[in-house]
Amino acid sequence: YIIGNNEWSNGSRSDVVLEPKSLTLSLPPIIIEIQHSVDTSFMKRAIDYFLQAFDRYKNDPILLVICPNRVSSNVLENKPLVYSFPCNFWAKECLIINKESVEVNETTTHLNPFVALGIFL
Repeated sequence: YIIGNNEWSNGSRSDVVLEPKSLTLSLPPIIIEIQHSVDTSFMKRAIDYFLQAFDRYKNDPILLVICPNRVSSNVLENKPLVYSFPCNFWAKECLIINKESVEVNETTTHLNPFVALGIFL
């Protein structure tokens, strides 16, 4: 993956866009958003980013949201180490990571990469 253009055709911007080194690899683009609090309003904005990414790459993107604060309960669906937001028909996957999703014993020597990232939140 390489850093892609984070500005979309409608003028909005994502925090980070990763695109495959070669578009012939058929790998999905990855959109990373750092968001203080995740609520319905943010998720609607994220859906717009997905639609913009699909128009550009012709491939369903993956969204990773890093949220150091609160994730609204109407947004969540529990999965191990992350929350998942239902995204049928508009994305390959939508994952949200925050403190609560990765609470573990920090003395473990081999941490899952999501847990290691979450410890810094």
